[in-house]
Parts: sequence; C-alpha cells; structure tokens
Amino acid sequence: FAGLTSEQVFKIVYVFPNVISTSKERKLRPRLEFLKECGFDSPGIFKFLSKAPLFLALSEDNLSHKLGLLVKIGYKHRTKELAFAMGAVTRTSSDNMQRVIGLYSSYGLSFEDILAMSTKHPQVLQYNHTSLEEKLEYLIEYMGREVDELLAFPAFLGYKLDGRIKHRYEEKLKSRGENMSLNKLLTVSAERFSKSSADRIEMVC
Repeated sequence: FAGLTSEQVFKIVYVFPNVISTSKERKLRPRLEFLKECGFDSPGIFKFLSKAPLFLALSEDNLSHKLGLLVKIGYKHRTKELAFAMGAVTRTSSDNMQRVIGLYSSYGLSFEDILAMSTKHPQVLQYNHTSLEEKLEYLIEYMGREVDELLAFPAFLGYKLDGRIKHRYEEKLKSRGENMSLNKLLTVSAERFSKSSADRIEMVC
C-alpha cells in the first residue's frame, strides 16, 4: 500500500473507515499513483492522506473536474502544490468550487490572484459560495475595503460574518479604528482586541 507501514495504514483506516470498501483498482491505485507523480514519497503520502483521506474515495469524474478547475487557475500538472490544492477541495462539490471561482472573478480577481490566495490559504476554494458572496459584499460595500486586500489576508473569508467580522468591525468603528488591517482586526485575541478598543475610545474622548 504505497510503501506505508501497517501502523500508518491503520491510522488512515481509523480516520476514514470507508477506505476498506474502496476499490483498489478503480480508486486506490490511481489515486496513489497520482500522488507519486506529484512528487510524494511514502512519508509524504501518509501525511497527505492523514489530512485528506476523502481523496481516496473521489470518483474519476469528480477528480477530473476539480483538477481541470485547479489547472485552469494556474496550478501546474504533477506538482505537490496541485496535490495539496486537490486535498483541500475534497469536501466541496465541483459545482460549488466552480461557482466560487466564478464569484472571485466577478469581483475583479484574476486567475493569478485566485491561485495566490489558494496557495496561501487553500480553503478559499471550498467555502460555500453563498456565504462567501455575503462576506465579499460586506467587505466592499460596508467596510469600504478593496478586494485586493484579500491577497494579503485570504483567511478573512474563513471567519464567521456575524460572529466575528461584523462584531469586530463595528467595535472598531466606535473607536475610530476602521483603518486597521484585516489581519490585525480578526486575528488578535479577544482580550487584546477589547483592550485596544477601550484604549482607543479613551484617547478619542
């Protein structure tokens, strides 16, 4: 099994029991060959499958469609980067992935931009396109930010709109701190964020 030890195989089965019933000839062998072609050795294959075990169960159509989309935005064939991107989108549908790429494009992001974002934060291609559109709209229409800011901090798209983004932005508005970077706005701890906002309000007063 791709040079994996019995212990490694057991760990993969533990996180993804369905691998036992997955066709060896139709799915397992071709998927493992794909990873080898992308430059993975046995330890690398184990690490990859530990994080993205569903990759082994992808249908040929699903795999082909997603690979086509990844190559379309700029990923190169037979590279680890392509494999990592493939691992990141195993949990989303091909249709959602296509809609997500189309959404980014409609906001002015080029394929090169989308590639840069997904290389930095692979999850940007698997988010639900509906919730993603709400975040993009809020970022541009309400926060007055440029879509290009996502190139520096694509992880913005992974935060909850109501639970984190709106709350922190509205708090910063009160303390006149609306120009803070997206990264700093969302990643500082709740304690530091509260203290920073309180201090700024004090200075303003």
